[in-house]
Amino acid sequence: MVDRARLVSGLVVVLLLLGAAPAQALEATPPLAVWAETTSVSAKDSLSVERNDVTATVRAASASVPERITVAGPLTQLRATISAVGAGTLLAPGTYTQQGTSQYSTTAAVRAGGVPPDCFGAWQTTLVVLEAVHTAGVLTSFAADYFVTCYYQSNFTAGVRSRTTGSVRYGSSVPYAVLGVDAAWTKPGPLPMGESETLDLPLTVLGGGSVSIASIALDTAVASPSVSLAGDTCGARPALVSAAAPCTVSLLVSPVVSSTVLARAALLITTSSGNLVRVERDVVVRYPLEPAYAQPYPTSSGISVGLSTEQYEGDTYTFQRRPAGGGAATTLASDVPYDPVAPAGLHIDDPSAQRGVAYEYAVIRRTADGRFSLTGPWVAITRAASDPVPTTRTRVASDTRDGQPFTSASLDTDTGLETTVSHDRLGTTIILNDPVAVQQKAAFRLPPLPGPGVHTLGWQPYGTVTVLPTLSGCTVEGSDTIRVRSVLYDVDGTLLALDASLRTSCSPSGEATEIRFRTGGVPAVPVVTPLNAVTVADPLQDAPAVMLTVTNRGPGSATIGSPVVTGAGAAQWSAGACAPSTLAAGASCTLTATFTGTALPS
Repeated sequence: MVDRARLVSGLVVVLLLLGAAPAQALEATPPLAVWAETTSVSAKDSLSVERNDVTATVRAASASVPERITVAGPLTQLRATISAVGAGTLLAPGTYTQQGTSQYSTTAAVRAGGVPPDCFGAWQTTLVVLEAVHTAGVLTSFAADYFVTCYYQSNFTAGVRSRTTGSVRYGSSVPYAVLGVDAAWTKPGPLPMGESETLDLPLTVLGGGSVSIASIALDTAVASPSVSLAGDTCGARPALVSAAAPCTVSLLVSPVVSSTVLARAALLITTSSGNLVRVERDVVVRYPLEPAYAQPYPTSSGISVGLSTEQYEGDTYTFQRRPAGGGAATTLASDVPYDPVAPAGLHIDDPSAQRGVAYEYAVIRRTADGRFSLTGPWVAITRAASDPVPTTRTRVASDTRDGQPFTSASLDTDTGLETTVSHDRLGTTIILNDPVAVQQKAAFRLPPLPGPGVHTLGWQPYGTVTVLPTLSGCTVEGSDTIRVRSVLYDVDGTLLALDASLRTSCSPSGEATEIRFRTGGVPAVPVVTPLNAVTVADPLQDAPAVMLTVTNRGPGSATIGSPVVTGAGAAQWSAGACAPSTLAAGASCTLTATFTGTALPS
């Protein structure tokens, strides 16, 4: 089956992940500083960092430049740069806002290291200096929080590309707080389309301070319609959130089955001071959890069960068996992983199946983390009392139709034809070739067949069958049938022997085909004429019998069973048996159908 694992990289962007808080992070002795920052970027994971081993460097103000403090990590990696407003000015308590429409990092007074490098459009910074103490003209204590917003375009009405929130403490004991998700939160596994799940996100902060929340809402400019806000435990607004007093935000994620694999959500949190914080997170959205169809087939040692389904990496499969018609289920194998390399695909063996006993098999499909599961339909099979004995001979007889009349074809490997057999997880392909004419005479694409009986063909649960007789090809449709008299497989699903009839409704060819694949018996194809419907003018007056001719097209003899009338008006008709009941090749008999009802048929 098609492996869809590579096609799913959907996102549910919700919240950022926090790093572990360093011990005693509220203040640091110069030149050491404390720096905490989080950046949320649409369609990417959020990044949060907290460090108390960064170094702060202060540049004094002059006539041409303002005072500036730069925080750098190991190997001089830039963390943040904060400048006073205007040349010759000092950093001082207050709130400062700056905007621009050119590249952010070269012009902003607040340069946050976590801002993405593609912030080329409009941007806005808000700097809140809480403390700035100068001793003998030198900055000795500093505390500031900052907020940076980057837009997609060079105007402030475009969508927000990223939001960055940070704090810098230098020789200061003023608490800081950066909002985020508790580091203990674990990202859930892929969420199947068509399913719904509540995502509980524990809000906490980096640092020893608190954040006062005025409101929590979805960022509708970014959020997908498949994600909604279900509620939170943060309390009445304004709500204080801290490491000691966390809260939980719940979102309902319901990705719909569509052509897109992206479901996105973003929370927009407004603080009591009027600042906006966007926190986000990605969750993989996968294709729908489709049913896994059991494909039981008889073997000499019991019954083997294959699998028909669309694959997704990480899904597991549990095989179950129960008595025919229902009853308690027995687990044969639990949480078996799919093996994409195995030629036969995933299958299990059931050597405990008894001869002459009917069973039903089903497969439970589970996601890798077990959060979602789906049980496929129960498929019946009866283990035959005896198995066919494989031979080396293959025979095919068919009657193909291209208008009128029928054209018969009889193929036999004893006449020089060669058989090529191949097997994969979808079933068996049988090809009959003429090595002299270098011509393909017939081809069969057969899914695993669950033993003797009449089976409806279609994509599920058995797959498709394609018959290519001497004339033009015919693909079996979902309503067509195959009557299996005997069949035998190897445990890996390789077809060893088959005696079956195919009856197809498609035209111009493939109306009736008999196959004896590596088993005894001579095939025979009986054909009924006329092909078209027979009209009776007034069945209540004369009620003439409808005459149908059955002709055995050969090459072997055919035994004709008693006719059965089906359809909505079957009770108003009677049918007479064919005589003689055994027809040699070329022989015919007549079937009669008589209207016996008391009202006109509809």
